[in-house]
Amino acid sequence: MGHSPGGHGPRDGAALVVRGLGKCFVSAAGERVDALTGVDLTVREGEFVSLIGPSGCGKSTLLRLIADLIAPTAGSIDVLGRLPVMARKAREIGFIFQDAALLPWRDALGNVLMPLEVLGRRHGGEARAQEALELVGLGTFARAYPHEMSGGMRQRVSIARALVTEPKILLMDEPFGALDEFTRSHLNNLLTEVWERTRSTVLFVTHSIQEAVYLSDRIVVMGARPGRIIREVDVALARPRTERLRAERAFLEYEGLLRQELYQGFHLAAPQGEA
Repeated sequence: MGHSPGGHGPRDGAALVVRGLGKCFVSAAGERVDALTGVDLTVREGEFVSLIGPSGCGKSTLLRLIADLIAPTAGSIDVLGRLPVMARKAREIGFIFQDAALLPWRDALGNVLMPLEVLGRRHGGEARAQEALELVGLGTFARAYPHEMSGGMRQRVSIARALVTEPKILLMDEPFGALDEFTRSHLNNLLTEVWERTRSTVLFVTHSIQEAVYLSDRIVVMGARPGRIIREVDVALARPRTERLRAERAFLEYEGLLRQELYQGFHLAAPQGEA
């Protein structure tokens, strides 16, 4: 399966196990909309897995189900050996959205400190928040407010905020999608460095094939609605990874393979008997 990065690869244990997962919604017009159907997925502890697929295929819905933000219609989810609600209450899951969603009246340190305050962990909280900011390269910007920071800096604060409680699993929903290419590449490298240090399990949603290849141990390709997994691709590229990798033949071959899979998945009809 996934490549063992830097000699510290994923352990044998499963961090996430999803079986037969389905989710349907009812539209404003009263029509049933199947967002996900029959999703089976296992993510090992310490593994970096990316989800790619056409818009509307249920990638974000899958993350929200795992995070216990919404409830499934069918199937089961096991998070670190327990129900998602228990993992959420134990703060074992960190969620990073595309929008950094920082509180404008709080500086960077105050935003990162917020999850610890909610948990009542005030003792030593500022030191831990400062450490999280330093981990994402913003140690000297602790007193900067969101309006004083660039989009990339705000997203780094968002990552620090998710890391401050030391979650075992990070769910990342297109966190760099709104950034320019240069900033996005920089944050790809930063995220790789942070992941190497924290060894959190990461499930990462992106629309960028190149980003998925660069970051991941394994890439899960989802087909058009109703969302389902149509292919899993192990990324056997050595770590640590640098920008030079993006121009290498093996990297480009992965890009080509995944582009073909996405094209086929977009046109793949729903399985017989499923809406």
